Amino acid sequence: MLDIFRSNHSSGLDLFSAAEAPADCASIDGAAVFALLNKLHDRYQILLLDFPDYRPSWGDDALRNCDFVFVTARRSVPALKQAARELKRLRNLGFAQERVAAVVTHCQAGLFGRITSKLDIETALPGYRVFYIRDDSAFATESVNSGISMVDARASRGICRDIQAVATFIRTLAPREVA
Repeated sequence: MLDIFRSNHSSGLDLFSAAEAPADCASIDGAAVFALLNKLHDRYQILLLDFPDYRPSWGDDALRNCDFVFVTARRSVPALKQAARELKRLRNLGFAQERVAAVVTHCQAGLFGRITSKLDIETALPGYRVFYIRDDSAFATESVNSGISMVDARASRGICRDIQAVATFIRTLAPREVA
C-alpha cells in the first residue's frame, strides 16, 4: 500500500508527500499518522519529516519520537528570530541541544566562498550547530526546471557542498537512547 504514495528521487531517496496541504491540518487523525510513521520506520533506516510552521496537535509528539530535529530558516532577520523562537520552544519541550541543529538557507558567500554574516547568525542561534546553505537561486531554479538534482548536475558548486554536508551529518547520526 505504501508503494502507491512513493516516488523515487534520483538521489536514491523515496519520497512520500501529500498532493496538497489539507485546509484543516487540525482535523488529521494523529493515530493514523503514527500508524503510517510506524510502517515507514519498519521499512527505512532514516525518516525525514518536514513540518510546516503550523503543526497540528500531534506534531510535538511526532517530534519527541525523532532522533534529531533540524530547524530551517532563510537568512533574514525575521526568519532567524522565528528559528530562535522555535529552538527555544524545542528546548522547553525537553530537547537537548545535541538533538537539534539549524539549517540556514540563502546565505551569501564572499569572494573566496566564505559565508558572510556567520557571526550574526550564530549570535541569533547561540549554542546550536548551524549548517549554512549558500544562495544560488538561479542554479536551484534551473535544476527544478530540468528535473535534475543540483548534486547530480554540478556537485562541486558551493550550494551542493553545503547540502552534502547536511546529508553526511544525517548519515552519521546514531539513534538516541530511549530511557
